[in-house]
Amino acid sequence: MIATVQLADLGPASTLRAIMRRPKPSDTPGLKGAEVAVFAPLALSGPPPIRRAGLIAFWDDDDAFDRFVDNDPISQRFSGGFQARLRPLRAHGSWPGLPADVPTSRAVQHDGPVVVLTLGRLRISQAVRFLRTSRPAERAAAAHDGMIWGSAAARPPFVATMSIWGDAQVTAAFAYGRQPPAHSDAISAQQRKDFHRQSAFIRFAPTRLEGSLGGSNPLVAAEIAT
Repeated sequence: MIATVQLADLGPASTLRAIMRRPKPSDTPGLKGAEVAVFAPLALSGPPPIRRAGLIAFWDDDDAFDRFVDNDPISQRFSGGFQARLRPLRAHGSWPGLPADVPTSRAVQHDGPVVVLTLGRLRISQAVRFLRTSRPAERAAAAHDGMIWGSAAARPPFVATMSIWGDAQVTAAFAYGRQPPAHSDAISAQQRKDFHRQSAFIRFAPTRLEGSLGGSNPLVAAEIAT
């Protein structure tokens, strides 16, 4: 199993069109699950800019994703942007397409950068509480020296973050340490009363990174790989 993230800067109208339709496992061989969303920088205090669209998907293998890239019109919407292929290292929670046998241990042996996805289907009754809790955690992540790049994503009730970190150790230290406290406070708040109907927090090893993004939240694959 692999996960993929495809991102593209499309402008307002094309971004909205891109997130109107997501690929379905019943129509896409090898696809286990997929979400489309608007992506925007972390910790925004106002409405997100509607310029960047993204597709997060889970696949049987690389061959299934290659077929999708080569043949599916939905994938063509994201051509020319940034693309990541990811191998799961550890996970907490459940999500369509995420195998149940992915390790759950916080400590993972891995050399090199890691990609973290947080995925949730928000309970509308918890939206205000979720935003009040998530923004300080996002600000702490954006300010952390170990984070290479990060983004929030939303197509309610689906909400997510994607972040890229220098290594697994600094990722775990930020997620579960007490300094700064914002992220561990968010975990505690989630445990007291769940924000989501379903959620997953997944750490990945990137196996292939391609392309780049510009604008106010740039991303270059070559800079991550080095």
